[in-house]
Amino acid sequence: MYQVLWTPLAQSSYQEILDFVFEQWSIDVVTQLDDEVQKLLARLEKHQNICPPINENKNIRKCVVSKQTSLFYRIHENTQTIELIAFVDNRANHQFKN
Repeated sequence: MYQVLWTPLAQSSYQEILDFVFEQWSIDVVTQLDDEVQKLLARLEKHQNICPPINENKNIRKCVVSKQTSLFYRIHENTQTIELIAFVDNRANHQFKN
């Protein structure tokens, strides 16, 4: 089983998304999103390749968490870790657009 490591960018971008969801909707929606992310991370620990690589960079993979949110991550085979790079709003421009 692989270990999930959060980068500072992943932590801050995830918090920004949770804050936005809370401001726009409710704590129930925040909880629902967080539950989905936790389930996804548990699956990634066991099945690292479940999300496809992005076009520009085959080392970075994209998981769609919800219609509005995606997670980008990198697998490090040598250390058996999954590096969470960033969470993004799918409606916004970001460096991972593919």
